[in-house]
Amino acid sequence: MTTDRPHPLPDAVLADLDDRAVQLVAVTHGEGDAGDVARLTAALDRQQLIGLAISCAAMVDPSKPVSELLAWMTPQDPVCESTAADGVARAWTEPELRRAHAAHVRGVRTPYVVTGERLYQRLSKRARAARSGVPA
Repeated sequence: MTTDRPHPLPDAVLADLDDRAVQLVAVTHGEGDAGDVARLTAALDRQQLIGLAISCAAMVDPSKPVSELLAWMTPQDPVCESTAADGVARAWTEPELRRAHAAHVRGVRTPYVVTGERLYQRLSKRARAARSGVPA
């Protein structure tokens, strides 16, 4: 282990990181998306990212259990299920299907992505049919 410590960040940078931490918490609690996270962190170097993580961690009450800290999160309801070749059933949420679709568009062809893409297309077709009034 080395005893060399990086130079502390200037006060203005620390204030900016604290502001970004508040924004990051707001994004995480549903007021933004992954693009907002990317914009908040894009220009930060490693030392600044560590500072951002520390600033976020400082906002947490360490006396509370994790279950209480994360109680605001509600898991997504599954929108459909699939059964793998080995007979194992899997529930899919909308975000999981969107991620599988995005991976498929990028050319990923793992069984997980292929199954997710198949279900994504099936649900998309049903949604289009429902909007147009034509049975799927």
